[in-house]
Amino acid sequence: MGFLVSPPDGEPAYAYVGRLPPPGLPPSNCSSEDRDVVIHDFRGDEASFSLDVHGFCAAAIPPPLASEALADLRSRRFAMGEEPEVQHIAQAILSTVLPNCVVHLFSAILRSADPKDTGSLSRPAARVHVDQTHAMGIDRIKLLPPHFQQRIAAENLRVRIVNVWIPLNENPETLDFPLALGDSRSCPESLLVPVKTYLRAREGENASVVFDERLKFYYLSGMRMGEVLLVKCFDSVCNEDGTYSRSPHGSFRDPRVSVSQDSDPNGLARGVHRTSVEMRCIVVDVHPSN
Repeated sequence: MGFLVSPPDGEPAYAYVGRLPPPGLPPSNCSSEDRDVVIHDFRGDEASFSLDVHGFCAAAIPPPLASEALADLRSRRFAMGEEPEVQHIAQAILSTVLPNCVVHLFSAILRSADPKDTGSLSRPAARVHVDQTHAMGIDRIKLLPPHFQQRIAAENLRVRIVNVWIPLNENPETLDFPLALGDSRSCPESLLVPVKTYLRAREGENASVVFDERLKFYYLSGMRMGEVLLVKCFDSVCNEDGTYSRSPHGSFRDPRVSVSQDSDPNGLARGVHRTSVEMRCIVVDVHPSN
């Protein structure tokens, strides 16, 4: 997996993505290093993992919605700015894990590992990261309607940012770039490096991860149609020890899978190029009576 090599001399890390940097400035002062890591399969043990302990968990699209939802997601309409088309899908999925929640979808990103997919599709993110620093997570709350922001403050409501990750392949059981999920407890804040990002339409800040032997990763093998991964990137409520649970994550090249030809002479499993969507959601706990 890919890990951050911190900029020299303690420089603040930055990256221009979809925007040209000022003259004379390189697009980024960050680099990556590949490290071999053990990634544990948690298939069969899904119930042991939770958003608020590990920072991730398995979920599913509710069966009444599954067929229609996957068709909507594969249509890619939302990639052209029509995120409300899939707002109800995110709400339905997250409500199965966080039943008293209100979901605000603020971004939906299609990714493909197929070299033939170009243009609007992003590549799988190879460097291990958390999508928002804690400060940027707080800032994202400003995307909510003003009256809802006021309610959050007045009632001291809990706010999370959760990615809803769904493979969109017709037969997603064997993917060339599955998603690896870091156990939040294995990643102290000292391993997270804020990276200021200059995007086409806005600025942001994510956290890249430097390698450490303590890091522990998992993935869900053989994902079936309608299965989902939930990945927490921000939480307004800290744990008893003062830490905040969030899952560092990134894609990895499965060395057991080949997508180069129909019959692989090395005996690798015949896989498919991953196509996936991640729906980035602000999730607010509300009181059951409300």
